[in-house]
Amino acid sequence: GHDDCISTVCLSKDEKYIFSGSNDCTIRVWDKESGKSLMLIKNSEKLVTSLICTSQYLISTSWDKLIKIYDLNDNFKEVGALSGHSLAVT
Repeated sequence: GHDDCISTVCLSKDEKYIFSGSNDCTIRVWDKESGKSLMLIKNSEKLVTSLICTSQYLISTSWDKLIKIYDLNDNFKEVGALSGHSLAVT
């Protein structure tokens, strides 16, 4: 699991995956059926504040003032980052 407390969770639209964001600055991808951690994503240098799932993307926000976008259909590859916020994105 995570090395610090979990700050946010979300379920994929197809209900195959659960995503957890943590104060350890990571996102974990969990198999809903087995409960096993499938992948660890190093999200940022600051804690993950929220996660949102669409049918194609996982979107994360964090205290590093970024919104990051991961492609669920391409092995959770980061496909974008939105910057320019002056404070943490929650």
